[in-house]
Amino acid sequence: MNHLNTTSRLLKFHLVIACCLLISGMIATKGQATQIDQIVAVVEDGIILKSELDKKMEIIKRKYQSSSKAMPPASLLKKQVLERLIVENLQRQLAERNGLVISEQMIEQSIAHIANQNAMTVLEFRQELANQGMDFKQFQDEIRNQLLLDHLRNREVARRVKVTDQDIENYLKMHGGSVLTRNHRYRVGHILLPLSENAPASDVQATQKKAQRLTEQLRNGADFKSIATLNSKAATAAHGGDLGWRSINQLPSMFKQIIPKLSKGEVPDPIFNSSGYHIIKLLDQKGESIEGLKQTHVRHILIKTNQVFGDKPARKKIIALINELENGAEFAVLAKAHSDDKGSALRGGDLGWVSPGTLVPEFERTMDHLEISDTSAPVKTKYGWHIIQVLDRRESHDTVAIEKAAARAEISQGKMEEETRLWLQQLRDEAYVELRI
Repeated sequence: MNHLNTTSRLLKFHLVIACCLLISGMIATKGQATQIDQIVAVVEDGIILKSELDKKMEIIKRKYQSSSKAMPPASLLKKQVLERLIVENLQRQLAERNGLVISEQMIEQSIAHIANQNAMTVLEFRQELANQGMDFKQFQDEIRNQLLLDHLRNREVARRVKVTDQDIENYLKMHGGSVLTRNHRYRVGHILLPLSENAPASDVQATQKKAQRLTEQLRNGADFKSIATLNSKAATAAHGGDLGWRSINQLPSMFKQIIPKLSKGEVPDPIFNSSGYHIIKLLDQKGESIEGLKQTHVRHILIKTNQVFGDKPARKKIIALINELENGAEFAVLAKAHSDDKGSALRGGDLGWVSPGTLVPEFERTMDHLEISDTSAPVKTKYGWHIIQVLDRRESHDTVAIEKAAARAEISQGKMEEETRLWLQQLRDEAYVELRI
């Protein structure tokens, strides 16, 4: 989306690898631990081994060494990394229970997309991986893991996120009616001092005093990254509390009214909500313009799932239709005959030109990874199973459409992040976890 993704145009190769490695850790189950290795945590029906923790620690340490960020004490870093592995482990177990599967075609499409972003062919990308000392099979596994977690989160969280026309209207009013000229980005530092739901008054008071003390230290010139690394319990603590560049609607809801009023480097008073006390700092800000709206001409075939026609038979039918397409059948003919989306079925499955944010996340993510004329592997959404085919792409300069699409995407992403945070916290709170270190 040219109008929304106006940060770096290409992903730097070493950052792509680092991101993929950092997003996922390997999961082991009790039955898989065939060699002697210390168990550092029992997580529901799974375990985390010391070797996994050590491997993740080394990856994090290398990332710190290649950056200017101060590395936290080893004991604190280990605690943060183990917590991340626990949450990822829980997500994988949930994905397995729900029968989520990442196909080889999805992995191939994702790798082709990454290679393209780095101005390489897949063959050149594989060679560069080898030059970096990374096994291609390992990289594929990391991509599979990343896609699985993304798929699970979208499935569990996306249905909770609704963006109404009123939301869009309010957003445009807040921006003076012009997202195009006032599309600011904010780089925010965040420190979380958590409190449990029923924390006693003494804990609340102690945490409040700590928040005020840290705020004063920051206002007096203390290094934010060091303070965040040592004190924050947020997921970003290992990265110095840096939330990265975000638009106003990509920020947590409680920050939206505060951040735009801050000057660069300013630290406001601590913010209190049900999670605890939050300390923020506006690290930097910048304005970016939006040039155009990337639209996709797409068609699909949908096989709905319901109580009568379950998930397995629906997927089996969609695979059979893919086989027919591979044997020369016409997409439009199959859509008219079989698609359960009756509106588009009459048009041979044609959805017309669609803008970002108008389709469900799983559908849109797959669509965005397809080249023109490519057909997807089976795609599962809340509606059922789809086959997706991209017919064409264009860049629209319809100002009204750009405004609304930008607003919808910003609002949706902000709500998605908030709901994801709450969902992950609930998943962690309700899980059985036994630490053994």
